[in-house]
Amino acid sequence: MKRFIQFLSVISLAMVFGVAGVFAQAGTRLEAEIPFDFMIGDKSFSAGSYTLSLAPARAGVTTFDLKDAKGRVIHSAHAMSRGFSAKGKSVLVFNNDTGDSRLERIITPDVGLGVSMGRSSKALAQKRKVDSKETIVTIN
Repeated sequence: MKRFIQFLSVISLAMVFGVAGVFAQAGTRLEAEIPFDFMIGDKSFSAGSYTLSLAPARAGVTTFDLKDAKGRVIHSAHAMSRGFSAKGKSVLVFNNDTGDSRLERIITPDVGLGVSMGRSSKALAQKRKVDSKETIVTIN
């Protein structure tokens, strides 16, 4: 609950200081072939080809859009900077501790981002109290 309130506070501050301005700026574009069904927050997506468009961070918050194979935006979300990055490659890290593959981190050569799990998955993970398992999709 504390992390959720902290996340909402950062989002609110970012909006106050003009997050809308980042949409006009160029960002990072990642193309990924995800071979399994997955979730972002509490929303499900089928396996397939996707593009993630990352808008530059402001106040530690990055906005990203998930686009389908036809280039349509099918989901938009926020991610918080976590201070880690990958050397020369980009990866998507999926957490499997709830029985579903949920996008947990987006890591590029420039920045590492943590993605919110969503309410239902946090509650389920606490009930199950299982070890965290991760699946990593490398983007060329």
